[in-house]
Amino acid sequence: MTPAQAIIAKELRSFFVSPVVYVIGAIFLAVVGLMSYQAVANASNQALRLMQLQNTHAQLNLNEMIFRPLFQSMNLILMIILPLLTMRLFAEERKLRTFELLLTSPIGVNEIVSGKFLSVLIVYAGLLSLTGLIPLTLSAYATFDWNPILLGYLALFLQGALMLSIGLFRSEEHTSELQSH
Repeated sequence: MTPAQAIIAKELRSFFVSPVVYVIGAIFLAVVGLMSYQAVANASNQALRLMQLQNTHAQLNLNEMIFRPLFQSMNLILMIILPLLTMRLFAEERKLRTFELLLTSPIGVNEIVSGKFLSVLIVYAGLLSLTGLIPLTLSAYATFDWNPILLGYLALFLQGALMLSIGLFRSEEHTSELQSH
């Protein structure tokens, strides 16, 4: 096992031992679920109105009516949720007084940072993959183009990775500021 893999395993254990990830995940999934329900209800109301006006079967673009607003809303939610995941990465080491031990170990700083980043990225990817149940469920009832949805999930993953890296940098910077005082 490489040092980065050991740090990833340690961080994942610490994530899932504390209730923080479960609370953050439940809030994230509940808000995304409510917003997707609202988007689906809005699309069905518009379909009913079009059917009443035209007396025919309404053809709606579900990618535009459901998934675009959902992905835009998930952007805003991630700006609130992801800093909650990253703020504890180096602060926990400081609180447990293992930060100096970690820095003086034979593990390089690059391995420490990459291990912590990949661990929080795995947690985020798990949360994001759980929201993938929304289009899978809707595909049982409607047909839509999967390419924009997959691209939207890729964009959310990359945006989340960017936000997580900024949060990790800020957590590390804040910890070094505290250590110097």
